[in-house]
Formats: sequence, structure tokens, C-alpha cells
Amino acid sequence: MDIKSELARTVRERLAAMSDDELLSFIPADSVTFAFLSKPAPAERRRKPRELDDEGRVAAAAILEVLEGQGEGLSRGELHSAAGGPDNHFGAALRWLRFTGEVVATGAKAGTKYLLAKGDD
Repeated sequence: MDIKSELARTVRERLAAMSDDELLSFIPADSVTFAFLSKPAPAERRRKPRELDDEGRVAAAAILEVLEGQGEGLSRGELHSAAGGPDNHFGAALRWLRFTGEVVATGAKAGTKYLLAKGDD
């Protein structure tokens, strides 16, 4: 593991271990990085996405099929390229699958915001 990866892992672990109060005192509230580093809302507070239409369900099935075949570690762009389909149906399907827990974000990758993997069944 190179030094950058090791440092990034250590920082992520330490930030994850901080309480909300510690995190708020560590990062200024007006900081641009605050939005990036803040914890996601718990499932009960997340807004439920719109139900999927037929094309959305087809896109969701394609996403799950790609993740089943290729495993974890795909960026949104890589997943979209492999699953295909129109942008609006892919985005809606991905939001729905992340909301239901069938697809989870597993970490960061250079050039992407997160990696995607199939959730626990």
C-alpha cells in the first residue's frame, strides 16, 4: 500500500471514530469540506425516492446484474457504462437501490466520490 492510500485510510478511520461534536469542532461549519466529510443521514431520516417505473426497474435489474458479475469496487461511471441505459433511468434506479440497501457505497477511489457494491441480502 502506498503512503497516500495509507494516510487516507488513517484519516478516514479517525474521522469516522469522532463523535458529531468532535467533528464539528474539528472542521469549521463554513468549510467546503464539511459537506463532503459529514456523515450521511440515518435511513429513517432519508427522503424516500420516487417509486421506479418499468424502465427504472429494468435499469435496477441491470445494475444488480453488473454488480453480481463484477463484484465490488465499481465507480458510478464504470457501473453506468457496464449497465447501459438512459441517464435518467440509471440515476433513479441507483438512488432507489441505495435507499433500499441493495447497493452500498464502500469507500473512495481516485477520481470518484464512492465505489459501489451489492448490499447484504
